[in-house]
Amino acid sequence: MTTARWNSWVELNPETAHKLGLSDNDLVRVISPTAQVDLPVVIYPAIRPDVVAIPTGQGHTDYGRFAGERGANVIQLISPTPGASDPVFNWRGTRVRLEPLKVKREIARLENLDGEGRESIR
Repeated sequence: MTTARWNSWVELNPETAHKLGLSDNDLVRVISPTAQVDLPVVIYPAIRPDVVAIPTGQGHTDYGRFAGERGANVIQLISPTPGASDPVFNWRGTRVRLEPLKVKREIARLENLDGEGRESIR
């Protein structure tokens, strides 16, 4: 489980990130048939190389001074799957494309990228 917190991010297998020339905190545009969002990369070895994962529930436009304007509404990326009787399939079956933006956006973590101790935004 990643230690990233309080924002939205895209999780990539290290092999996939390497092929795309990406590292932790690199900003990418995630493009689906229905929308696009810009998110930082979190390299996560427990994810399959052919999968892009984005945790939901971190995109807020309100909720006050500390939680407002955080993350992205990633639900908008989900595209309907024609003929799918189970709406959960839409969550698993949405194909996306990643476009590197050549910029970094650091995100808060409960430990630093070296696995040492306290929360860090480095």
